Amino acid sequence: MSDGLIYNKDKAAQKIVMGGKILANNFIIWEKIRRRRGITPTDIDAFIEYGDETFIFFEIKEHGKLMDIGQKMAYIRLINALKKGGKQSLFIMAWHNRPVNDEIELSTCMTKYIYYGFGLDLIDVEKRNKTVLFYIEAWEGNRTNMNINI
Repeated sequence: MSDGLIYNKDKAAQKIVMGGKILANNFIIWEKIRRRRGITPTDIDAFIEYGDETFIFFEIKEHGKLMDIGQKMAYIRLINALKKGGKQSLFIMAWHNRPVNDEIELSTCMTKYIYYGFGLDLIDVEKRNKTVLFYIEAWEGNRTNMNINI
């Protein structure tokens, strides 16, 4: 069980290049890790796991930015695979408006999309004007009502 603390902020901020190199404009060229059909790695910005029963995944973008199609497909397929295996899972994509050198408070980011499995696409919830924390708490409350131990 984690205490939720980051003990070394500098190490947490290190970029992982996986056989690539970072260009001056901060783009990463994936040379060694690029796979068939041009597949390259993606990341998960944050993740909560509740006793191997339910999972929440987060992708946080600068306000107005969207995921590329490969990252979007990866999250949809991950959630669908977990659901197919009998696990409850939620994906949240949210926006922040912080300058690049500022910390981003995940709980206050505004939610753009959610996804919880077997739909055709992400659900656009931007007009609801709800934070990430709202959806976390709603998910937890719903799991409790379903007698899923979180």
